Formats: sequence, structure tokens, C-alpha cells
Amino acid sequence: MTILEVMIVLALIGLLAGVAIRGVRWMRSSSLRETATQIAAMLRATYNAATMTAAHHRVVFNLEEQSYRIEACEGPVVLHRSDEEDVPEEDGDEGGGAGSALRPSGVPGSGRPGDLPSGLLDGLPGLPSGVGASMPRPGAGGDVPPEIASAASLEEATALATELAGSQMGGARCQPADIVTGDSDGRGAQGQLDTGSGLRITRMFVQHLDGEQREGVVYLNFFPLGYAEKAAIEIADADDTTYTLLVHALTGRVEFVDGRIDPEEHLLRRADGEEVEER
Repeated sequence: MTILEVMIVLALIGLLAGVAIRGVRWMRSSSLRETATQIAAMLRATYNAATMTAAHHRVVFNLEEQSYRIEACEGPVVLHRSDEEDVPEEDGDEGGGAGSALRPSGVPGSGRPGDLPSGLLDGLPGLPSGVGASMPRPGAGGDVPPEIASAASLEEATALATELAGSQMGGARCQPADIVTGDSDGRGAQGQLDTGSGLRITRMFVQHLDGEQREGVVYLNFFPLGYAEKAAIEIADADDTTYTLLVHALTGRVEFVDGRIDPEEHLLRRADGEEVEER
């Protein structure tokens, strides 16, 4: 075999190797996009379920097992600012079968499922008047106090919820929800990332927890009045290609971002684009 023939063979081997590597990366990128799309659809389905049923819903992310599920909550829901979730033992289990109780936090709450949770009131500062008038106000009723349901703006609703805060303590019980998410593979209200392919949620930021969350259980809350908890969810593959899902508070809209962002820019930005000092 001549030197020219050897060079041609080596060139062909290099070309085939390059095509194979590119194909693997394309498949990983495709799986990452599909996973991010599935989680975004699940978040939108949870928001819709909360507004249509006038019941508090949440998505439970288990970052150790890289799994997630939708839960519907009955009873007063209380959130408070902390560094990590106060997780009942049941939520450490993958199935979450019998549901879990939201433990009383020792922090006053609004006391009714439809109220704005007191722990998030500081996360909705200075919104321009009239924004609440354009917000969806579900007519399913529930236990939403009429003075809050008829508020002309989110600022007014926040003030009224603050006045009502402290009347009761939290003690809601949350059960896996029966929700149609529109997933083409019929995964329903729960899912698991394909960690064998390197897919993972690398970190999360939610409004009621300080700092980034990289392990343990994280709750993302959706409220009956048509509001969602602000959040940022980073999803990556084995090549460290990353997509970020941003959940917007006023509309529950899920924004798809290519790459990483500074999550505080999202969590500290009001609906009108102005930034606030604290969330």
C-alpha cells in the first residue's frame, strides 16, 4: 500500500469519525430539546389546572432522582422564605403515593387555598396599577375571599391578603394530580429525565427559596387566582449544552431560553420591565 493510499484511508476514517461524533451530539441535542419541551408543557398544564379548578397546584422536582410530578393541594397553603424546602418524608419517595402534608412553617399564612401566600408577597412589589385587571380571574370560586377576588389590581390584592394573613396556619395536603398534559407518549402528570443519556436538571431557582437549588426536593407553586411562582430551571445534557425555562408570575407563561442566564435578572424583574431590589 502506497503512502497516498494510507493517507486516503486515514482521511476516510477521520471523516467517518467526525460524522459519527456529530450525529451523537445531534441526538443528544434533540433529546435535550424534547425533554425541555416536555417539562414546559407540564408546567403550562399545571398552571391551567390551578386556574380552572381554583385549587393550589405544585410541581414537585426531585433533583436527586431527576424526576418530577404534579400535585393538587387541599387546605390552606403557607409558603415562607428559606434556604431549602421543609420536605415531609413522603416526598422523599419517588412515587409520592399517598400524598404529603404541607407542614405548618411557624410563619403566618393567608389561611385559605385561594389567597396569595404571605411568603411570596415580598416577591411582587410595586406592580403598576391596573395590571391585575387584565389577569385571569377564574370563576370556579373555591375559598378565595371575595375582597381579594374583586381587587382591581395585584397591588390591592396583595394588600388585602396581607391584612388577612395570620388568621390560620398552613396544613394543606397534596396528592398526585390526575392531569392531561398533552404529552404524545402519555407520560401524564409525572416524568423522569433520561439520566443514562446524560440529561439532568442542573439547578433551579424558585421565588420562595434563597439561592440556587442543586439537590433535594424543590416545589414550584401555581395559585388559583391565575398567578405562578417565578422560577428558572436549567436543563443540560452530557455535552453541557443547556436550556433554561423561565416561569413568569403574572401569566404563568413558560419562556424557553437557549443557554444559561443570570436567574436573578428574571426573579427581580417586574412585569413592566423594572427591577426591584429584593424578591
